[in-house]
Amino acid sequence: MKQTTTSLKAFVFSSAMLASTGAFALPALQIGIEDGTYDMASEDSVTSATAFTLYALADTGIVDAGLFDFRLSIAVTPKLSTPTDLGSIVVNGITIDITDDMTYGTPPIEAVTSSTDLPSHGIYDTYYYEVDFSFDTGNKATPYNVQDDPDGFALYGGSGDYLYYNAFNFDVSGFTGAIGSGLHFDLYALDFDLKKPIVAFAPFSHDGSYRVPEPTNLALFGIALAGLLVFRRRSA
Repeated sequence: MKQTTTSLKAFVFSSAMLASTGAFALPALQIGIEDGTYDMASEDSVTSATAFTLYALADTGIVDAGLFDFRLSIAVTPKLSTPTDLGSIVVNGITIDITDDMTYGTPPIEAVTSSTDLPSHGIYDTYYYEVDFSFDTGNKATPYNVQDDPDGFALYGGSGDYLYYNAFNFDVSGFTGAIGSGLHFDLYALDFDLKKPIVAFAPFSHDGSYRVPEPTNLALFGIALAGLLVFRRRSA
């Protein structure tokens, strides 16, 4: 019976992947970010906003199967190998301390060998946090490709194909990483009845990142002005 169930899961996943190569040529899973931009160099959707909505997007076949668990991984970048206090973030009202609430390595946390890990793709090993969730099949979005428009999210209009979505509201204003550091987001589906539990993941061209921004010109001017005032007072 277990072999039949495993075969069914493999068939459902294969069907979802085939469906994703249809008219829209979309992957089974992808990540969109509100007001995000697409970085051609890193090949992901990027934001530097301190508050934003991240959309986990899924092909209808892989979700309707009802056979998989889904996770969003939030990983510190660049790679970090020692516990470091980098403040905290809030995701859907839940505070996550970085790195106290995180795990070091490569997700999923249950993986016992590297062959069952998510591919490292230049992000892992590092500190990461996994959010378990399920797609609500009542949450439907108009199909779009985040490579073309990371901010292309729109609610389903009621005709034609659609995607399922799950919204994650981020507040990263408490993240204290240096300029250029940030957080990387991966999305994947899991089935722990299989030897390799990750049955699907958002391609690395369709995942996402938050990056601590460079200071704006106005902020730099303010810093320079403050420094000049301090210098004049000491010289007086």
